[in-house]
Amino acid sequence: MGDFDKKALVKAISDEFGSWEKRDLTAISPPAEVKVWDNEALLLDAPEGSSSGFGLFSHLRTLGDSDKLSQQEDLYIDLVNGLLSNRLKNRAFEENKLLLDIGAQSFVTYDQQYSVIYADYDEQERLTMLEFMAKELTSIRDYGFVESELYTVMSQFNSEHANIDLDETNTSSSSIANYKQNTLIDDRVYQDIADYRDNLRAFIDKVTLSDVNKRVNRLLSAELKHIYSASLADDMSEAEQGRRLRSYHLPMLAMLEQPGQKTYISSVPNELITPTSHGKVVEQKTLSENMHFWQLDNGMKVWLKRVPEAEKELYLSYAARGGIKSVDAKLNPAVELALDSFMRSGLGKFNAVEADRFLTENGITLYPILASSAQGFSMTSHKESLDNAFSALYTAATSMQVQANQLELVKKNVVNNRIQGLKSSSGQLTKAAREVLYQPNSYYQFPSVEQIKAVTVEEVQSLYDGLFRQKYGFDVVIVADMSASEVEPYLTRYLANIQYDEKTDMGSQTAKLKEDRQDLRLDISKENSVAFNLFYSSYYKTNSTRELIQLDLIYYLLETRYRNELREERGLDYTPAVILSVEDKADIASVVISLNLDTADVEKARKALNDIHKELASGFTQLELDTAKKQVSHSLSVQKDNPFAQLSWHQRAVLYGYDFEIFSRAPAILNTISVDDVNKTLNALMGQDTATFVAEMWPKP
Repeated sequence: MGDFDKKALVKAISDEFGSWEKRDLTAISPPAEVKVWDNEALLLDAPEGSSSGFGLFSHLRTLGDSDKLSQQEDLYIDLVNGLLSNRLKNRAFEENKLLLDIGAQSFVTYDQQYSVIYADYDEQERLTMLEFMAKELTSIRDYGFVESELYTVMSQFNSEHANIDLDETNTSSSSIANYKQNTLIDDRVYQDIADYRDNLRAFIDKVTLSDVNKRVNRLLSAELKHIYSASLADDMSEAEQGRRLRSYHLPMLAMLEQPGQKTYISSVPNELITPTSHGKVVEQKTLSENMHFWQLDNGMKVWLKRVPEAEKELYLSYAARGGIKSVDAKLNPAVELALDSFMRSGLGKFNAVEADRFLTENGITLYPILASSAQGFSMTSHKESLDNAFSALYTAATSMQVQANQLELVKKNVVNNRIQGLKSSSGQLTKAAREVLYQPNSYYQFPSVEQIKAVTVEEVQSLYDGLFRQKYGFDVVIVADMSASEVEPYLTRYLANIQYDEKTDMGSQTAKLKEDRQDLRLDISKENSVAFNLFYSSYYKTNSTRELIQLDLIYYLLETRYRNELREERGLDYTPAVILSVEDKADIASVVISLNLDTADVEKARKALNDIHKELASGFTQLELDTAKKQVSHSLSVQKDNPFAQLSWHQRAVLYGYDFEIFSRAPAILNTISVDDVNKTLNALMGQDTATFVAEMWPKP
């Protein structure tokens, strides 16, 4: 895909690949015949520390050549999965069920498509959860869904149809090329965007509640395969496993044979808060062709970045500097519960289920943010729903009330997850590594189960009242294909009416590394391999756009150096994961090199990593840097047309003073970065003054 001479391209392909036409294709043996289905119940052994689970599996169809009818069947399957997932999640919330996950989805194996309705939960909740699943599924089987539920899920299909980029003006040539290439590789029929839109419209037009409920009834009335999972003792005999399976399966079968009870589903009115007066703009100016700025009379600053690729969506970030660092460390256990508590406490007069339905039907997403050094909300919306979207943001920013009963459920869920997580070998390794690296009671440590249990609703509410309702200097970045005059009415009606309380002292905290550290080895894994993690931690902070780009360069430089050394120079068949954890204005920065090794290769890998560390003391070369610059330049060029990337970057620029126009100025900035610059930053991250630490997890003896 691109702007080039077609004749020249055809000739180049013929010159390069013409001889392939004369080559016999390698015969490929067909896969072994797959047993399509059986209905024998199974009990699977879940990894230690994992949740327990239950799934109802059914065989849907054998896939053949794609056509419009099979595509509509795909859409029908997605619709049914969406309806099942929404009902189960909403009812779990209404019934205060402690589920880790619940829903429905489909998957394909060897051209066979299957459906699974699933729930993940703590083992101690198994009986309650199976009773809940049986009750809800029999209700759906016997009484089906109602129009309001169908409307909620169909709104997502309607939104997709309305937002299809028919002329692909804002679709990159690489995306189009990759799609066409994948159709060839997967032996699928290529479909142009207009044809898909027409078929999607045909599907939407013919969907009826009656047809959907008949389909769901057939699905849930068929013989289904029951698969259960639980963490089993290593020495459990097959006979005992069989008894355990029967104790799960026979009661579930009996419950599913009972007639269902009708569930009442109500429609959702608008229960958001709308200001009665309008605020004012005290200053505005056009900063560039695609950037406009306002200051509102409540002090809020707003930037609008016009991006054609946003099409019919608006992307917004509402945030201020502050975050976890700006509260006393004694509130860290409450911080861990805050976001889930906010989400479960509803919006205005909506409870959480009603709020989710209302936002979904209107094509709106709204999530709270609480990071190390910032807090706020992230929002997206269809253009036609902007009044509802800004009303939702106004409601969330001014009137969040944490519900005590929801906090108790969140606490119980977090406690159960923590207990289960610490039973797993990976959870034990993570906890132990953090205790070795960081000083106690910092926001890098896990609060204990006892600390989480002790959190009060007043503490969680104080986080909202202190961080979201006080004068931290909240500003807004909007990315949309809209003019300033189109956006301004929403600013004066909603954002300018957000008033803040005077800022009070909530304390503060600074995380620090431990001075004395010893490498960690835990012989606790059930696996036959070794998890090997090498940490470099420091107090490095970025202060400029140049330094941020240097971090991107260092990631590619390290990834290439480690991969080449281990695989090509040492002949070790491992590709290490390189993780750069440098959060804006956080106290601690880390570089982590992670490997999963055969036990026989651990010492070889350890020596290789030590040798690389010594070599890095001399820094990178100009040749390495030149290659990394090309990689970073390409990465930024791909992001420049992405509305989410634009929003994320511009919000960081507002919060931390970075360059607004990184995507257009990246080549110029890259040209100013020298080998000495990069090596200086590398030394700050991984030099002799950084905290170095190895955490290893070996198989049990």
